[in-house]
Amino acid sequence: GAQNNINITVQGSVITIVINDITLTTINDSGLMEPGNIGLGVGLSNEHEEAETVIVEFDNLVIWSMP
Repeated sequence: GAQNNINITVQGSVITIVINDITLTTINDSGLMEPGNIGLGVGLSNEHEEAETVIVEFDNLVIWSMP
């Protein structure tokens, strides 16, 4: 399967999403100011709706606190 580098940075209320060194979006969400849980989700595009199984593997997941 394809390998991608996904980087999600949260600094204060600013969330930046980068995939394969390309910044997709920067979001400002003041509702996320408190430390808490993270979650990862996977969805299929319309062209792959017939797929019955989705397998996602992480071999180098790193989570750290920003200074």
